[in-house]
Amino acid sequence: MDIRNSSLNTNFKAVRLSPAPDQWNQRVLNSVLRSNFIRDIVKEDAKKERDTFISFAEHFDPAYPDYTRYNHMFVNVTGNNKDITLGSHSTYRYESAQFLKRAKIIKTGPDKLDIDLASQIDNLDSPEKRNIKEPISKYTLESLRKLAGGIIIEKPRNYEKFRD
Repeated sequence: MDIRNSSLNTNFKAVRLSPAPDQWNQRVLNSVLRSNFIRDIVKEDAKKERDTFISFAEHFDPAYPDYTRYNHMFVNVTGNNKDITLGSHSTYRYESAQFLKRAKIIKTGPDKLDIDLASQIDNLDSPEKRNIKEPISKYTLESLRKLAGGIIIEKPRNYEKFRD
């Protein structure tokens, strides 16, 4: 799905994507746009006339191809009283990302960061992992971790230093 063909902004009150959609990894953006889980958050915000912020951050340093500290990809969704971050890291030295100690880390090769992150977003809608009857407001951080099978953390104080 191409962002130009998306009806995301016309269906909901206010969704703010950061950076501009053309600067997102296309695979990750497509997963965000088709995610019913994220749409539920947006719909709840729209009912309350609140904005939903969805941001994307990635960094790949060719000088350090195997170091998590330098190679990462995140999507952050802030809305409906939730601040959710999903992400993936390259395989080696993943322990160097101190702020992720509380979360299960998806280890991958640097060339698969987008595939793993998109997969985590898609897993939020997985029927076998999601109780459809449970209202979105009932989700806890721990249940979200189980749903995605990957990194979902509250936005850490030092998050900005990992963004470009």
